[in-house]
Amino acid sequence: NFPLDLAIVEVSSTNG
Repeated sequence: NFPLDLAIVEVSSTNG
């Protein structure tokens, strides 16, 4: 997948 997906996952983890 594009790096955008990875960035979203990282942000989601940070929010968690």
